[in-house]
Amino acid sequence: MPKTLARLTLSLGLVLLSGSLAAAQVVLPRTLELNAKEMEQNGFIVAQEALQLAQFQQFQEALARAKLAVQLAPQAHEIWALLGGALPCCQSTTGGGASSRAVFETQ
Repeated sequence: MPKTLARLTLSLGLVLLSGSLAAAQVVLPRTLELNAKEMEQNGFIVAQEALQLAQFQQFQEALARAKLAVQLAPQAHEIWALLGGALPCCQSTTGGGASSRAVFETQ
């Protein structure tokens, strides 16, 4: 009889406990909506930073920012030109910086 009473008490306690767990709040993840126009604008800003870094001969940082700019604005041919040949880090001459500067002055 005492075992049955203990089981009944334990079962009743679990039922009451599970009722309070059912009322717990759930945290839902928040997803951000991407704005293509804003991403493209940010891509041009990052590309201008890459150009400035290249002018100060910080080519590794400039290359990293140019890659990021292409990811932000993949349809912008000016940024592809900066990444593809305007950065002097991959060229033996420094003439690339002037041509890429002219590209971004037209924006």
